[in-house]
Amino acid sequence: MIVKGMILSKSDVQPVSKVNPKSGEAKKVGTLKLLVTEPTQVIDVGINENIIAADGINQLRALSGDYHEFTIEFKEMSFGNDAGKHVQINGFHLVNLPAKTAQK
Repeated sequence: MIVKGMILSKSDVQPVSKVNPKSGEAKKVGTLKLLVTEPTQVIDVGINENIIAADGINQLRALSGDYHEFTIEFKEMSFGNDAGKHVQINGFHLVNLPAKTAQK
């Protein structure tokens, strides 16, 4: 989905390191806080490792303070972990970097 939103501050875009507990492989992902309207709310949006590798953190930080059109998707998954417990994960994820500025 395409939403009009604003990153209020450069500090709202943060890199995050995640480690796969089985393989020990570390990957760099990120998160951003996005102010959206109608209804007005701040949502947490995950940033995948491909966007991070393409200097996405700095590009997103450069967009702070203005409205832009963001393409995001809602992902939901559930599984049984190694301890036999049910784990459910859901949230918004950035599909790609904004291409143009949205109208205010």
